[in-house]
Amino acid sequence: MAQPDSRDIKSGGLARYFVEHREVGWLALIGVLIWGASAYTRLGQQEDPAIPHRTAMLVTAFPGATASKVEELVTRPIERKISELQSIEEITDQSRPGVSTLTVKMAPASAASIDQEWDKLRAKLLEVALPQGAGQPFLNTDFGNTITLLFALTSPLITDAECVARAHLIRERLAELRGSAPVANRAAVVAFFPPGVAQSYREITRRRFETEVRSAHLADSIQTLQGESFILADLTTRADRATIEQFLAGFIRNVTHSDKEARHPDFTQPILLMGSEDPLPRVRASAPARYSYK
Repeated sequence: MAQPDSRDIKSGGLARYFVEHREVGWLALIGVLIWGASAYTRLGQQEDPAIPHRTAMLVTAFPGATASKVEELVTRPIERKISELQSIEEITDQSRPGVSTLTVKMAPASAASIDQEWDKLRAKLLEVALPQGAGQPFLNTDFGNTITLLFALTSPLITDAECVARAHLIRERLAELRGSAPVANRAAVVAFFPPGVAQSYREITRRRFETEVRSAHLADSIQTLQGESFILADLTTRADRATIEQFLAGFIRNVTHSDKEARHPDFTQPILLMGSEDPLPRVRASAPARYSYK
């Protein structure tokens, strides 16, 4: 096959050469395709492919010996012996009173090759002359396997007595806001929170709620009352429950950018009371956790 002339390459480059010698280009293309297909078939096909563990823990007990004696009589002899294996990439050791620990890392290889090297290492350990009283070295080749534990803290809901107390508090505060005014075309919204919530956050939430109620023309008038652990709003409105609930969902979404969770994790979902509705069933239905996140 003719070799490309240097002058041709300089004048037209490799592109010109392959255009003029198409058989070379086709041959290179076919070779690359065969090489790629071969590599593709050998790639891991599993969603979570098993990766050979190349790290093992080698532990040898020497009861009653000091750290220096463990280092001199156990750790160093074992380290010198296993270092004879060419497949070992790294060895780190730690000698403590009564125990020698070595972390052995193998060079990258297939799973079968690594298992074979572990067997060779075990054979090397049998050749180490350990002092009297030292235990047989234990090679843990499953050292790379890890187990995940998930812990969760949960809180019980408030008791029924606390629900009754909250309902009674709502009745009293709502009566203060309304006075002797008629309850027709009235709606109340209340949210509870722990006393530890910052006063600034409560104030911002209350003012924003008032602003958005007026902007949506949802109520003819609005009165709010902020207690130590609650915010209560009384609306004079002709809107029905579905309309107000839709507004509340939009308000939470605008404030928190979430459909379900309050921005502050300890704020309860708003309780909506229409007219002279008894608050106790609603409080029971939305009973929050007893303990705050803090």
